[in-house]
Amino acid sequence: MAGRPLRHRLRVRGWLEVCSPLHVGGLGHDPDVDLPVAFDGKSRLYVPGTSLAGVYRHWMTGRRTDANALGELWGFTDNTDGRASRVFVRDGLVCAEPNDEAPFPVTRLDARTSVGIDRYTGAAAYGILFSRAVIPVGAFIRFELDVESGATDPADVGWLRDRARLAALLDALSRGDMLLGAATTRGLGRIRLAPGVELEEHDLSNATGLIALLRGEPGRPGLDELRGEPDLDLRHRLAVTIDWAPDAAVMVRADRDGVAVDTLPLTGADGADTVRLVLPGSSVKGALRSHAERILRTLENRRAPRPVGDAIADATAFRAQLDQLHLAKVLFGAAPPATPSDVHHSVLGIPIDPADGIEKLPDAQDERSAIPGGPVGAPGRQFAYGVGAVAVADCRSAQPLAADVWRKIATEADLGAMLADSGKPEQDGQSYRQWLSAHGFDQADHVAIDRWTGGAADKLLFTVLEPWNVQWEPIELTVDIAPWGDEAHPSLALLMLVLRDLRDRRLPIGQGTTRGFGDITASVIIDTPDGTSELGDYLASPTGRRLRDAWEALWKEQAAA
Repeated sequence: MAGRPLRHRLRVRGWLEVCSPLHVGGLGHDPDVDLPVAFDGKSRLYVPGTSLAGVYRHWMTGRRTDANALGELWGFTDNTDGRASRVFVRDGLVCAEPNDEAPFPVTRLDARTSVGIDRYTGAAAYGILFSRAVIPVGAFIRFELDVESGATDPADVGWLRDRARLAALLDALSRGDMLLGAATTRGLGRIRLAPGVELEEHDLSNATGLIALLRGEPGRPGLDELRGEPDLDLRHRLAVTIDWAPDAAVMVRADRDGVAVDTLPLTGADGADTVRLVLPGSSVKGALRSHAERILRTLENRRAPRPVGDAIADATAFRAQLDQLHLAKVLFGAAPPATPSDVHHSVLGIPIDPADGIEKLPDAQDERSAIPGGPVGAPGRQFAYGVGAVAVADCRSAQPLAADVWRKIATEADLGAMLADSGKPEQDGQSYRQWLSAHGFDQADHVAIDRWTGGAADKLLFTVLEPWNVQWEPIELTVDIAPWGDEAHPSLALLMLVLRDLRDRRLPIGQGTTRGFGDITASVIIDTPDGTSELGDYLASPTGRRLRDAWEALWKEQAAA
C-alpha cells in the first residue's frame, strides 16, 4: 500500500524540567482534590502527547490567525481536504529525575486550592472553591519528538525551513518561553528544556543512510547546524519584573491548619528535601485584577451586583461581576459563556443568553442602554471569552526550608520538643522562638474581643506563623499584546495604572490585607522589544504618553456616556 513519502527525519530526545507546579487534567478518584492529574495505563503520572503537541503548535503558529497556519507541517483538516501532521510528539512520562526508570511518586503530588472573591462583599464567593492536584517543581517530563519530510534533496528549501523551525522551538523551550497544562496565566505550567538534548538526523533516502541507522550510527547535527530563518511570526510580549521587599508579613494561607499553630503560610515543594514559601500566581493575579476593576468601577461609576443570600443567585451574581468590565476581561480573561445548564433565572433577574453570556447587568446607578460599539465596558460591548493577556508566575521565597522540619511544624503538637529532637536549634543553643526568628518567622497569638465584656472571647484564640523577615524572588508578569487590536492602548494603560499603584504602596498582596498584612515596597521594570526601562521612565517615554492620551480619551468617553 502506498503511503506518505518519508526520506528524512529529525529526532529529538531530552527532558523538560518542571519549573512551576504543573496540572494536566485526567481521571482520578482522589477525594482530596476536585481536579486530578493524568495517569497512564500503568498508573504513572504522564503528560499526553496531545497536550504537548498543542503547546508546541500554538507557540509556532505565533500571531497567525489562519486556522491552517503551518498546516503543511502540523497537519490540518477541513470539509474537503486535509493531511496528517509531520510532527510526531510522544507522551511524556513524569519522572523524579532524568531517568525513565524513576517514575514520579504519587505521594509527592501537591494540591492547590483556589477561591473566588465576591466583588461586593470582599469575602469568598459562594460555590467558587476548588482544588487541583499539581506536579511540584523539580519533576522531569520525557521529551520525544520527530519531524518527518518527504523531500528528496537534503538541501530542499522546505526541509531546511523545517530544521530551522525545530531549532527555534528547542531554543524557546531552553529559555522557558512555553507554558503547559491548565492555569498557565495563574502561575502553573512553566517548563524548561534541560541540557543534554539528543539530536539525530536520519537519511532514509538511500542505502547508506539506512544502514547507518540500523547500525546505530545516525547523523548527529549540532543545534547550530539547524538554525536559519524559521519563517515564524511570533507574538510580541512585554515582560514585567517586580523587585519587592515586605514591609509587613506577606503570606497566603495554607489550605490546612497546623496542630500547634493554626494558620501556616503556603509552601510548595522545591525538590525532594526542601520547600519554599509561595505566593501563588493566582493570588497575585487576583490582587491585580481586583485593583483594575476598582479603577474601572470608579471610572464608570458602576457597582458590582449585590449577593442576596440565595445560593444559586449568588453564584450567578459572581459571574455577573466578572462579566461587567470589558478591559478587565481583556487583561485577565473571562469564563466561557453560560450554557443552558448554567442558566438560572434567579431573584436578581439577570438575563443570560446561552450564546453570548450575560447581556445586561442590573445597576441602579447605570441606566445606559447597551449600544453596540459604545463606550468600553458598556454592557453592549463584551469581550469574547478566553485566556487573558496577563500571565503571573508563582513567587517563591528566596531561601529554601528543610521539608522534614516544615512537615513537623505542621503536624507536631509540641514544636519546641520537636525541634530539639531534630537537632536544628541545638546547634546554636537556640530556643524554638529564636529558631523561628532566625528564619524570618514569628508565631503571633491573636484573640477575638467580646463586644460585651471587653475581654477575650471564649474559644477564639488562634495563632499564625507570620513570615516577617523572609526574602522573596521577584514577581514576574508576561503580557501578550498580540490579540488586543484596538484595545491595546486602553488595556495597557489600565495595567500600567495598576503597576504604578503597586509601586506606590497602594496595593497590598496576599492574605489579611485589611488587618496589617501585605504591605510591600516595590520597583517595576518593563522589558519591551525596544529595550528595558523602569516604570517611571517607561511612562515618560513616547509610548507612555500615548497610553496616557488613550486613557484620557477613555475617561472623556465615559464621562459623556
